Amino acid sequence: MARVLCLAIVVALFLPGCITRTVTDDFYDHAGIYVFFRYQQKSGRPISRGYQHPAVISKERLAHILSVIDVKTREGQSEERRPAVEATILYPIAEVLSTAFAKATPAQEIAVVMARKKRRLGLFHRKYLTSFIAWIQDDSLYLDFSRVEWEVPKQKEAELPMPRVGDKAMPFRVVPGRAMHSVGPQTVAVAWREPIFSSPFGQRADGVVRRTVLMDSPIPAAELEEEGLPPGLRPEDLRELADLEEARQNGEITESYYQRRRESIIQGEATTSP
Repeated sequence: MARVLCLAIVVALFLPGCITRTVTDDFYDHAGIYVFFRYQQKSGRPISRGYQHPAVISKERLAHILSVIDVKTREGQSEERRPAVEATILYPIAEVLSTAFAKATPAQEIAVVMARKKRRLGLFHRKYLTSFIAWIQDDSLYLDFSRVEWEVPKQKEAELPMPRVGDKAMPFRVVPGRAMHSVGPQTVAVAWREPIFSSPFGQRADGVVRRTVLMDSPIPAAELEEEGLPPGLRPEDLRELADLEEARQNGEITESYYQRRRESIIQGEATTSP
């Protein structure tokens, strides 16, 4: 009995070291960009995946590569094509990714998560998420996109979903540019050393309809209805509603005051104190 017990203890101590587990190491977290390394570990040691890391790729070359990858989404009979990485976040992501490749090991894939706010109705903000996994193997740069301009639900803003290879979180397919090809619906392999990536490609519109903060342009009724707002609100009403929403998110006012004041603004009533 004692020998069986000793054997059980030895097995219990030995097994954890044999288990393969996934490890993540934070690398960068600033201004809405979060980058981390992910790898497999066994017996306390990283399992090499044969990645050609560390690698030296300039931020300019990476920006040029990212700028020519599009995605196609389909809704009903209509199909939309747009950039996989919006112009406003292109260079910040490329700069961090360049630094990450220089630090990564042959065992580590690089996960990139970018959450940014976009104006709705010129004032109201919504958070949108773009995320992908990157690695270099067989002299090709692989980019596996998980989400592209995904509108983050309010309940998920505190804990954003992280990308994984093969994670089809959105119904889109990548459209590769020159010197690259598809490897599955959401992955591209890029011949990143090609000379064409040493220079920028032509500028492309980002497809975003922009309005001034002063609300000079009329707002479509459909957008107002989506926000639960009636048509005919004045620009100053919209600005006050935006300030009220910001104060609510910052915890500066109570929920009851927010609801009362919002209704007052919509009804055109005078300001009341919290």
